[in-house]
Amino acid sequence: MRKTAFALVITLLSCTAFSQTSEDVEIYASGGVSIPFSSNDCSKYYVVDKAITAVTLPSFKYSGTWTPGFHFGFGLGYVVTPDLTAILDLNYNSSVLDKSAFLKDIGLTGNEYMEDVTLKMVSINANVKYLFALPDQFFDPYVTIGAGYMGIAADDISVVATANSVIGAQFKAQDALNTSVGVGVDIRSTERSSLFIELRYDVSYTRSASPFSSDNFSILPVRVGIRGTF
Repeated sequence: MRKTAFALVITLLSCTAFSQTSEDVEIYASGGVSIPFSSNDCSKYYVVDKAITAVTLPSFKYSGTWTPGFHFGFGLGYVVTPDLTAILDLNYNSSVLDKSAFLKDIGLTGNEYMEDVTLKMVSINANVKYLFALPDQFFDPYVTIGAGYMGIAADDISVVATANSVIGAQFKAQDALNTSVGVGVDIRSTERSSLFIELRYDVSYTRSASPFSSDNFSILPVRVGIRGTF
């Protein structure tokens, strides 16, 4: 996960250096909410019984129920035509484990102590954005499609089930190809800048990339941000 994030940052920094000598270059910055649409078997769980010298009992899997988290993004775009832009962006999305669903799934009452668990997703995407210009309006709708690479990791779980036992969970970090499609609207603020609101459906193909996954992982980032043109 760290190696993937480092490679993504280096790529974007290189593009930033290039953009200083180019015209028609756009910069994007966004924040928002990341809504998960599916669960994901990206973990193996184990039970440790302290009463019997910390013997690790057989592992089992839990599909995972995730609740919304945060989105942050940064991107660089090159204006190919007034309506068409190629964009390279770096995104961070997160989701939070539904603790009540997890405890219920493994047969506990829900009164046990359990810390928050966050699933973290870092991705780099190459996108194409097509703008439907509306000269008589203050906004322009657009569509976007892209593909890239995503790294996924999560916190470990530790649940105090009884005075003598702890249920633990270890997530397996994953890297997988991902694709995205989105719709949005640019709200013009100045001649060279605008605000934008975007819904993006993002799928990470973890099923084929990792033996720990039984399904792909999909999220819907709801992005609000700014766009500026050099």
